[in-house]
Amino acid sequence: MSHTGYRLELYEEILDLIEQKRVEIGDPSLAESIESVIIESQVRDLEREILDTPGALEPWLAPRRRWSN
Repeated sequence: MSHTGYRLELYEEILDLIEQKRVEIGDPSLAESIESVIIESQVRDLEREILDTPGALEPWLAPRRRWSN
């Protein structure tokens, strides 16, 4: 399994724990900011992995521009 795969599993476990605490405490907004950071991080990791190793998706991906400074 890739590094991204392991991170996704870890994030899933963290999100499950957050949801359990929300139910226990009765606060649906508990740890919303942490949840947002985790989800945004997951999306970025998946995007990066797809762009780095597109496999069968390659024909449908737009070329990336490399910006030089």
